[in-house]
Amino acid sequence: MPPPSITRTDVTLHWTPYPAARWYDVTVLTKDLAVVHRAFMRQTTELTVPRTALPRSKLLWQVTVQPEQGERVDSSAFVLDLAEAER
Repeated sequence: MPPPSITRTDVTLHWTPYPAARWYDVTVLTKDLAVVHRAFMRQTTELTVPRTALPRSKLLWQVTVQPEQGERVDSSAFVLDLAEAER
């Protein structure tokens, strides 16, 4: 999986396409599991979030996919450390 792209203004999260995905649900959470951003999308495998929408701390993010057939599939949680990225 490609690492997140972090600029002064945006954070772009990338993930590997899932075969026959109907949609992706991407959730960004604080280390206390409070949701700070959530997006639903079809057929794209990246999400760009303005840095102003995210706290300057260690965050977790996860992708859930709904395949054309079958049950939803959750990825592992990934760590995004914006505090470290600013150093």
